[in-house]
Amino acid sequence: MIYSIIFIYITLGIFLMFVLELWMYPYKEQIALINEQEKPFEFDWITRIFCAIIWPVTLAIVLKHMIEWIKKFYK
Repeated sequence: MIYSIIFIYITLGIFLMFVLELWMYPYKEQIALINEQEKPFEFDWITRIFCAIIWPVTLAIVLKHMIEWIKKFYK
């Protein structure tokens, strides 16, 4: 029972990290310009694993910024 819960938790984290990368990929050049970086942002494996493990926190941060952006956009 506990192994299935852990498996579902990690699977959700991997899925959300995959969606986050798909969502950011088309805009990686623009993100690099905004952050004044020479090369575009990419997740390294340590960040991927870390975000897959603490995915509730990652999801909360993404949703917080998305809500702020929507409020700013529709003002």
